[in-house]
Amino acid sequence: MRVVRADEGDLPAITEIYNDAVLHTTATFDTEPRSIAEQSVWFAEHTGPYPVFAAKQSQGKLVGWASLSPWSARKAYSITAETSIYVADGFRQAGIGWQLMEEVMRFSFGEPRLHTLIARIAGDNQASVTLHKRAGFDLIGTMREVGYKFGRFVDVQLYQVILSRNRFGF
Repeated sequence: MRVVRADEGDLPAITEIYNDAVLHTTATFDTEPRSIAEQSVWFAEHTGPYPVFAAKQSQGKLVGWASLSPWSARKAYSITAETSIYVADGFRQAGIGWQLMEEVMRFSFGEPRLHTLIARIAGDNQASVTLHKRAGFDLIGTMREVGYKFGRFVDVQLYQVILSRNRFGF
């Protein structure tokens, strides 16, 4: 398995993985699948300090992806990014999420250096909670019942890591 910067050729696989999460999980609060055209617009916005990474098997099959996104459009927040990590069904719990997290963290320590990473995680997404805690993220709060998906209200937990204080030293 290798993690590389994603390119536009990866969009069909990225979209497929994302849409599976839309339809079957609370990893995203989108409720309608996205088209390749919509994902293309999203991808074009991920440049500079906000890249997309792809986890690929040796034969090139993309089985997971991660991105950094602006936390806010306001300039003072430019040192903060939000993490997103998605792994294809059938490949979860195989360490791919961790490999993607390692690359996100390594990149965040580089140039342009980010100061803080934030993750918004659905309260029932224990795999994502475990992944982010392992990478040094701390729970900073819970927003109760802010999402509604699959016929129920869903809490969102906020996790944060201040990179200069990260005990893992990526």
